[in-house]
Amino acid sequence: MNQLKRLVVMTGLWSLALLPVAAQRWLGAMLGRLSYRRNGRSCLVSRANLRLCLPDRSEADIETLCAQSLIATGQTLVETPGIWLREPAKNAPRLGEVRGIEVLEAPLAEGRGVLILLPHIGNWEMLNVYFAGRGGGATAMYQPPRQTYLAEDMKKVRERLGNDMVPATVQGVKQLYQKLKNGATVVVLPDQVPNQGQFAPFFGQMALTDALVWRMAQRTGAAMILMCTLRRPDGKFDVEARACEPGVYDPDPPTGLAAVNLTVQRLVEDYPEQYQWEYKRFRERPAGERKLYTFRSGEPQYH
Repeated sequence: MNQLKRLVVMTGLWSLALLPVAAQRWLGAMLGRLSYRRNGRSCLVSRANLRLCLPDRSEADIETLCAQSLIATGQTLVETPGIWLREPAKNAPRLGEVRGIEVLEAPLAEGRGVLILLPHIGNWEMLNVYFAGRGGGATAMYQPPRQTYLAEDMKKVRERLGNDMVPATVQGVKQLYQKLKNGATVVVLPDQVPNQGQFAPFFGQMALTDALVWRMAQRTGAAMILMCTLRRPDGKFDVEARACEPGVYDPDPPTGLAAVNLTVQRLVEDYPEQYQWEYKRFRERPAGERKLYTFRSGEPQYH
């Protein structure tokens, strides 16, 4: 039965991958518009996050950003199989302008390891295509899918672009430390809710934040930068690299983690329509704070 499920899923992924880019973008946009019009959970979460993080925006602005963000998420969903499964040379023409890459090249030239913060903005999977064009060499932590029959396939599609995937285990973390000490490049997603972490401000709200990236920089001396691949109207993706806020290297954990979140926030402020607002970033909140995503409950609930 699992083999049949795997066959169905992989057939679906290949069907999307073989669509022309224009068709992928159109289909993804339609999915996003449908999600907005249905006003389902993705739309409700996006709207709640936008109101919380951008309190100075008008309701009209919030609704516009909500729709734009869901369209961007739909396009990411439909585009990603093609990024995974097509040869890198076929995806390379979709890369546009490269900005600020000197913040990556400078520490690499010094032999330092580099920690790349890669937020959920634009289509983050396109960064794999960029690194494939540079000869690969980026390492990332891999969380196997809940559908165990897809685990090996998902690992292979990410590694086929020349990247090295390590498991999200204690042993995997040890590998990341060693790679950074050896001058490698490690990619981390800084805006996920961790199983364990510390609360730090993000858009003025306390968000549970993974301390691993800050800790790795402290212990290995690695440089920390932010990178993203931003969607353009013509279907290409601009690669942008930025220096992090200076506080990311502070030895005080709350200061360092606040700077990590502020680094991500500055990027999102510049491109809010491309951020994945449907993610429940504030799922965990400090004790006593009101729960945010209880849309069907009439009474307020608290942590």
